[in-house]
Amino acid sequence: MKAPAKPAKPSTGPPQNLIEQLEHLRTLLKHLPEHIPLDLPAHESTYHFQLPSDDEIEERGAFGAISHALEICFGQRRDGLIMFKERGQRLEEMVKMLKLGVKQMSDGDREAFRDAWLKRLIEAAKAAGGRVPKRKVIEAEGSVAAKKRQKNSLHLLSVQQSLFL
Repeated sequence: MKAPAKPAKPSTGPPQNLIEQLEHLRTLLKHLPEHIPLDLPAHESTYHFQLPSDDEIEERGAFGAISHALEICFGQRRDGLIMFKERGQRLEEMVKMLKLGVKQMSDGDREAFRDAWLKRLIEAAKAAGGRVPKRKVIEAEGSVAAKKRQKNSLHLLSVQQSLFL
């Protein structure tokens, strides 16, 4: 006899792929080119990212409040392009704000956020020169390849020493 089907669990937060996209954005922003100013003084920066107040979230909804905060910080352009005027800690604060904000959004608002903001932010970071650094492959000391290298190094050392004797 088949076990009864379990009811679908309600959403407990943002889907993993949305979190991964936010992490991808974080990586791109951390690796913006050096010609973009780093951590402008507060009085020169328009990037003052913080999670909107409970009142603003209640009035606009989480998606509307986050959108409003992003519009204020980046400015509104007719072409919809986002231009990064600085890099550094404030952009890290933006990613933190976005992660907290999407936790408060409905599934529909998360999709709207992804389409309206996240994709544009990622594309803008790439266009500004943000990149994902290549990973260095690190072998564990106990790996077979590492042991072979160590053995070959010892053999080469002993051959070199015997030449000088």
